[in-house]
Amino acid sequence: MNYLFRIIEYVGSALLLVIAIYSVATGEIRDALVVTFATAAALAPLFLKLRYNIGTPPVLRAGLVLFLFTTIVLGEMKDFYETYWWWDLALHSSAGFGITIAATIILGVTNKRRRHPLTPILLATFATTIAISISVGWEIYEFFMDMFIGSNMQPSADDTMWDLIGASTASIPAAYASFKWHQHHKPDGIIESVIHDGVIRNGVQVDS
Repeated sequence: MNYLFRIIEYVGSALLLVIAIYSVATGEIRDALVVTFATAAALAPLFLKLRYNIGTPPVLRAGLVLFLFTTIVLGEMKDFYETYWWWDLALHSSAGFGITIAATIILGVTNKRRRHPLTPILLATFATTIAISISVGWEIYEFFMDMFIGSNMQPSADDTMWDLIGASTASIPAAYASFKWHQHHKPDGIIESVIHDGVIRNGVQVDS
């Protein structure tokens, strides 16, 4: 299964890069900017590995690439935001969920390196707080992109609030899984298994 996720990650990243180059070649500067940003964001797991020596599971890396492709290429460039009213809400909700899991893995790794480890409830709270903060940062990015390049990523204040509500709500079940895993360190359930894999692959020994 990890092999499939790696294919999705590599093919998706390459496709984003090709679209960015094509946009520049055809003079679509606006599209080139947003796709270039997406391509750079897809490299975030690589940055974590090189800078902090924290690896992420293939499923999360594939999910990141799929999210960037669906939000930038399909949503913005192909007008899925206008065609499907639920598209934006669904993407922001999935982002809130995925970021909480990724934050849990990072916190799980760094917490083991602390002299005084944090409690499971604090770790789960921090994970969902990170997800919400990144969601807010994304909305700020959408605001400035609309202002400077004339995109329509943020058509109304209601749209912004529903995006934040969706991301915040979706982070709750992921935060609960985070709490359960930090309590028992067992791969019970799909979400906990992803968290467990992410922590273990970084060489962290956990006590069941």
